[in-house]
Amino acid sequence: MDELAARAGEIWRQIKASHFEERATVLAGEIVDAHADVVALQEVSLFRTQSPGDWQSGAAPNATDVDTDFLQILLDALTVRGASYMVVAAGSFTDQEVPAVTAEGVSLDLRLTDRNVLLARQGLSAAEGPHGAFSTNAAIPTGGPGGATLTLERGYVSADITVGARTVRVVDSHLEVGGVLKAVQQQQAGELMAALAGDAGRSLILAGDFNSPADGSGTTSYAQLTGGASRPFRDPWPLGHPPVTDMGRDPGYTCCLDLGAAEASPQERIDLLLFRGNVEPGEVTVVQPVKTPSGLWPSDHLGVSAQFLF
Repeated sequence: MDELAARAGEIWRQIKASHFEERATVLAGEIVDAHADVVALQEVSLFRTQSPGDWQSGAAPNATDVDTDFLQILLDALTVRGASYMVVAAGSFTDQEVPAVTAEGVSLDLRLTDRNVLLARQGLSAAEGPHGAFSTNAAIPTGGPGGATLTLERGYVSADITVGARTVRVVDSHLEVGGVLKAVQQQQAGELMAALAGDAGRSLILAGDFNSPADGSGTTSYAQLTGGASRPFRDPWPLGHPPVTDMGRDPGYTCCLDLGAAEASPQERIDLLLFRGNVEPGEVTVVQPVKTPSGLWPSDHLGVSAQFLF
């Protein structure tokens, strides 16, 4: 338990040092500048603590003291900029608690709840749609007593957005990383496609961090989402960025950035806005970030902004 608490404490210090309140101000600016009607967010963390802690391996998380709520911080930053957004869908997936030792040597329990969230501009007509957690998820050994593991649960949320007489369903998902967990990610992609199969006749936009490079390297999840004879979803990026030089098209890379790096140098396109049904894509761009006053990038991923007509 001592080793687990020390490792968790170090991660907690890194999270605190990433200054999300400051970064959220820049993220809010990106949303406002994009005139976004709908915003799909992943890894919307909620951190809660309990001191003194009572952590036991295998016990349900029970810390309730809110320390940092990424969602509320972002909503507050949007309000400061005069932008009003409402939460139209939210799903809590990973919900895990571990013992931690702070830099001051204080022992506490630290609880992370990971959420997917859809925001809609105030005034739009929106209703929460289907949501669900994947049955296949990664289990990470903690090295704690009794062989404790942390389950990293993923899933999807959705909302029906109505403009005039037409409604489009927006789905927001986050798949597991690749590498040693590629099989988990690919099974999650299959589960997502199965969950959306019943909406075959519905206009639908699928947004998310899919962790599957669009160039086909790494995993097959991108191909599951966009390939095959049925072409379940279309990717607007290559449609709007045809090759114009011998160097090929703009790769549209979105991931990943070291928050403190001097330059933003993403190396893969894994954050996607896909569509199907009675939807036509307009302009799609990768948001070019600016640093916070203390020199941090607002996120380790670049945002993607797209216009859709339906």
